[in-house]
Amino acid sequence: MVASEIRKLADESQQAAQKINGIIPEIKGAIDSTVKATEDRRKTVAAGVKIAQDTAGAFMGVREACNLVFASNQQISFNVKLSSRPSRFSK
Repeated sequence: MVASEIRKLADESQQAAQKINGIIPEIKGAIDSTVKATEDRRKTVAAGVKIAQDTAGAFMGVREACNLVFASNQQISFNVKLSSRPSRFSK
């Protein structure tokens, strides 16, 4: 009787080991898929960060150009005001 119980437990252990061996490739596949998805997301985020940095650089360039235009306009305005004053030598 003890021998049959041991044999039964051995058979159950073998079946459990076979099930585990069948599950391991599934788990490995799921892990590989997760790693790939994570890497894809990382690349997407890195591309998004690059786009944001490029956009920020473009806006800084626009701001600098606006500042130059503003300064030029101020200089033009000053020159116009200066040239519209009657000269003390023009009489």
